[in-house]
Amino acid sequence: MKYLSVEFITPDAFLDISNVLSITSYVVDGEFVILPGHEKFIIELCSGLVKLKIDTGVSIFYVLNPILRVDPYNCKIIANQFINACDVNTVMLKGYKEDIEKILNSISDKMLLKMAERHLTFINKIIN
Repeated sequence: MKYLSVEFITPDAFLDISNVLSITSYVVDGEFVILPGHEKFIIELCSGLVKLKIDTGVSIFYVLNPILRVDPYNCKIIANQFINACDVNTVMLKGYKEDIEKILNSISDKMLLKMAERHLTFINKIIN
């Protein structure tokens, strides 16, 4: 059986997962699946879930602003942030959410406001 190797890459973290049977994520038009041997390409994914089917089950990750680079048997998911769903500290995330919400109305810079809103949306998808 053929497998994929998947790398999650962010500015401050790296994770390599081997023996992946498939990757499922989402694009603007809906669900998107990659299997071993897929043609090369690069695509922007929606922030949210990435599911990796491996021999032992399914691993779920939350990603923020991901780009997927596909080679026939290797994939890289380059993102601002990724979180392993098994390692989620909900209390910590709720604290971050509260901190962002406290300052949201005082942010005057449009780009910073958009970033804060995207982080809130991302956190809400994880904790809800």
